[in-house]
Amino acid sequence: AERMFLPEVSWRAYRQIALLLRRENQKEESRLNYEKALQIIEKMRAKIKVEEYQTGFFDDKQDVYAEYISLLYGEGNHEMALGIAERARSRSFIDLLANRSLQLNNERSMAQMVSLHDIEETLRKIQTEIAFLRSKDTESKTAKDSIRISKLSTTLTEQRAQYNREKLSLRENNPELAEMMSIEPTPIVEIQKLIPAGSAIIEYFITDNQLFIWVINNNRIQCRKKEIPAEQLSTQIEQFRLGINRLFSIQEAGRELYRLLIKPVENEIKNDSTLILIPHNYLHYVPFGCLVNDKDQYLIERYSLATIPSATVLGFCLEKGDAFIDQDRHGFSVLAMGNPTITGNLPDLPLAKKEVKSIERTFKHIDKYFENAATETIVKDATSSREILHFACHGEYNAMSPLFSALLLSSDEQNDGRLEAHEIFSLNLNGYLVAMSACETGLSSITKGDELIGLSRSFIYAGATSLLSSLWKVDDLATAVLIKRFFRYVAEGDSRAEALRKAQLLVKTQINAHPAYWAAFQITGDFR
Repeated sequence: AERMFLPEVSWRAYRQIALLLRRENQKEESRLNYEKALQIIEKMRAKIKVEEYQTGFFDDKQDVYAEYISLLYGEGNHEMALGIAERARSRSFIDLLANRSLQLNNERSMAQMVSLHDIEETLRKIQTEIAFLRSKDTESKTAKDSIRISKLSTTLTEQRAQYNREKLSLRENNPELAEMMSIEPTPIVEIQKLIPAGSAIIEYFITDNQLFIWVINNNRIQCRKKEIPAEQLSTQIEQFRLGINRLFSIQEAGRELYRLLIKPVENEIKNDSTLILIPHNYLHYVPFGCLVNDKDQYLIERYSLATIPSATVLGFCLEKGDAFIDQDRHGFSVLAMGNPTITGNLPDLPLAKKEVKSIERTFKHIDKYFENAATETIVKDATSSREILHFACHGEYNAMSPLFSALLLSSDEQNDGRLEAHEIFSLNLNGYLVAMSACETGLSSITKGDELIGLSRSFIYAGATSLLSSLWKVDDLATAVLIKRFFRYVAEGDSRAEALRKAQLLVKTQINAHPAYWAAFQITGDFR
């Protein structure tokens, strides 16, 4: 295979040799062959210069990483096992972050960009017309309107597919993007130097039948393993979220997940006050704050929490966030959008206006826009000069096409009001925080390679150091109270993770104790 330059065959052969050697208890030789397999896989991936192809590239190769991690864990080599887990996750996103400064400047690329812009304009017009037709009341809506909506919806799907094809073509043919570097994950020892005292990273990795849990702080790395089928874990998480959604008691389900996800490393984190969680696979959908310990305490009652796609991405966020460490937070410039006017069947957000106005008492410089004035155009024109962006609006998560997930703002002559994930990538932010008190803004599509595609990743790429987002549809009153207190605590000097913890506990105590009202929110990125 190597003589014939068939890398797809080569890595599979090295993997099988590694498995055979492992069965013969020849661990060192097995490890060398796993490493050869991964080197081939990652060299293949580095030659793929189109992110959409990279994102799915690892999907059928995760078993190699899982087997190698299991072998290293069995040898007691926890740090090296963690390095392999980092190599398996968020690789195309890491490459994107590292190559963010690349610019398009040749004529062919510019022509393709114009074509993309034209398709975006067509999408905007179609979405605007559909929204208008759907907004008609029942009495004035005709059969022709329904037929027109159906035809427009079909055209919208076709245009979105064409948009994706054009974007792939741009990246395949653009010389600048063809020179993108493949970035190696940041060495764990470098990540350890970034972790503040009193904080610990908990990183997870799921295989078919095992769950690996690492605890990393600035002076040690420990790993634990739990035997559990991935399908069983997925079912437990699904049932847990369903119980929250239906306002059932989730104490027992929360205890079960705590015993799986936190209890194995309790001793390692007992002296810490902040946990930075790096989920894997289904764990991205877990509201960790409402896991329940043996003393019937929620995790949020004991720790401040934050999440991040990988330790390497955390390094990017912390490095960029250093610029804000010594700044007076009361002096931050804020752009706030409240209760935009949108068409369709979504409910009004009457408390969103009060939510935005409550922030005005905390920050010296705030521009706020409501209803018709809260447009997508305002956001696109003003983002680079604001430390804080706040969206008190509806959000829409598109599981089938996550790059078309959107924040729903008001439309105008320039934009349709849908600030979609693919559009956020092109923003130029200098952001301390993007806060989204909207529905399901923290959800992303997750591939087997643990790539995250959605609003959160888009804002981090665009330049935000941290995000406040939600994992499910959130009660309007509880959200208004939580956001008001969160910003007050941040301005007073609390870390973003601690400010969220205190705000969540206040809602739990004074509004409603059920996790459905407070546990959806999470900090992603720089938690300080």
